[in-house]
Amino acid sequence: MSFRILTVCTANICRSPVAQVMLQKLLNSNVIVHSAGTLAMNGNPADVMMQQIMKEKGFIEIEEHRSKPLLPSVINDYDLLLCMESEHLEMVQKMNPFATAKAKLLGQWSQRVEVQDPFGGPEYAYRESVEQIDFLTQQWAKKLIDLGMIS
Repeated sequence: MSFRILTVCTANICRSPVAQVMLQKLLNSNVIVHSAGTLAMNGNPADVMMQQIMKEKGFIEIEEHRSKPLLPSVINDYDLLLCMESEHLEMVQKMNPFATAKAKLLGQWSQRVEVQDPFGGPEYAYRESVEQIDFLTQQWAKKLIDLGMIS
């Protein structure tokens, strides 16, 4: 059975799709990575600026992304939920108190830093967000491998 990760942000058009694509590329095919948003609408593409930046970095998979709302019914389907902000973490835990042990911040290994939402901001905010997510997803990939949770 595959290890399953869900990345979580607000609208599921900026941060969580970036983390999803980066983690999927970092981890082997035995890991399934999806994303969702606490306030997401169904079916929106990733933010245009995020798509542009990700394509520059060679992550063309971002074009295929369509937003999905985080539903309490799907939380149990995942082994690990990686949230961008404490607010998302709290929302996951309210939806499913049993998820507390498997819901973490993406910035867990960097003093629990939060990934701020660049939506509607200047281009440099988007670029900083992508760089931060890149760094944090690499930390998670290394940690999951080192802990033997994935091979």
